Amino acid sequence: MEEIQVESIFGTSSDTAVDFEITIAAFLSTMILAYPDAYWLFVPVNYFVPFLLLFLTLVRRIAIINSFYDSKGVFTATKPFLVLSTIYSLFYFSVQLSEIVVGLISVPNGVLSLVFLCILSFVPILLYELVFEDLFYFIAAVSHNMILSGIQNTRFRKEFGRIVNQCLQSTTVPRSDWPDQLVEAYQGEYTRDDDASLGERIGGTLGVIAAFAFFLLIAVLLFFTGYSLDPSNSVLSILSAILLFISVFFTDGFTRILYARYGYHHPEQSYFSAKQTVIAICVIYFSWVSYAGLLGLETIL
Repeated sequence: MEEIQVESIFGTSSDTAVDFEITIAAFLSTMILAYPDAYWLFVPVNYFVPFLLLFLTLVRRIAIINSFYDSKGVFTATKPFLVLSTIYSLFYFSVQLSEIVVGLISVPNGVLSLVFLCILSFVPILLYELVFEDLFYFIAAVSHNMILSGIQNTRFRKEFGRIVNQCLQSTTVPRSDWPDQLVEAYQGEYTRDDDASLGERIGGTLGVIAAFAFFLLIAVLLFFTGYSLDPSNSVLSILSAILLFISVFFTDGFTRILYARYGYHHPEQSYFSAKQTVIAICVIYFSWVSYAGLLGLETIL
């Protein structure tokens, strides 16, 4: 099997991708500045993040226009900050909503913010698939490339191959429009590359195992942190633990799909980067811990 040229089957270009980044940056900046003082803790950041979003997209647009400059370094350096700002914007908007409705229902702000964050990160994905109907098709294409780039030579290739198969079963894109690679992959099996060395096979397998171990470690951390919100109330603590876990990975998935589908990617960069997951975890974890912790302290005082 061969990798798929994702940009060609979706008709995207570098110009339209960066234009999308500029548009989403303007939207997120407006979303923050519409209510920058919803909670005093975030006020300094709320004036810096909109500036950062607009500045980063400006730099990325200039890099695209300048055809005599190798822009890989610019896009590699700016992408993490663009993702960080996007995730923070979603989190802060959930804080805005929780501060508005907290007087209407007797649920702590910390829990409400996580509820709204789950909604903000999941509902757009659902609406996107209902309206445009190509989300599963896109995930299948990108997952196919990820398997061929390394997972194909591990003992986990069948499990990841089922992701591609399930996405193709769920998509509404006619099979006649699928590239030959996906037609071959559908109901098929990813076989190991005979030219792969023993070191590549072992290294790839250990990499997948390490990723699962990291996922479990983060899950334990998130559950423990959410549960510690109010140990005296077991129901509330368990709810917080579950919501914190779900909101982190919903937000991570949403931003991955958002920038993978419409953002700009240098030809030598991957669509789904583990760095984005780490950024999502850190931003939401530390922002929520600070927010919930100070709310609890103010209640005590």
